[in-house]
Amino acid sequence: MKNLPHEIETKAYISPGAKEYARRRIDLEHALSAIVKSGQAILGGEVWLVKKMAQNWTGLIPSSNGAPPGVWSWETEMRKNNETWNKYCERTHSESVKSVSELKVEEEAALDVLPLIWFNICFVEEHEV
Repeated sequence: MKNLPHEIETKAYISPGAKEYARRRIDLEHALSAIVKSGQAILGGEVWLVKKMAQNWTGLIPSSNGAPPGVWSWETEMRKNNETWNKYCERTHSESVKSVSELKVEEEAALDVLPLIWFNICFVEEHEV
């Protein structure tokens, strides 16, 4: 993870294969802010179910009402033609905070998986888009 504070990394789950990071909801807003402060834009994210820290994750979250497992995610809008990179980063932060606050996964997920829920954030540097 480029240019992010060490505590952001140490609180993350890191997938064994792709080395992608995910965070608990309690740490999510701090991570979103750190990403934007580092000059990166947030493309979106998804909710992961992590059964064991050393193992891989799944994006299928069991529901409390017995419905088939669901996928929870969010996306930010693409960069506008006249938008500076900094404004784009700030906007993706605002969009992500709002979108994540509207994800009611903990209210709809099966109770036994609540401690296993993590949030992955997809973000990029300017030269990557």
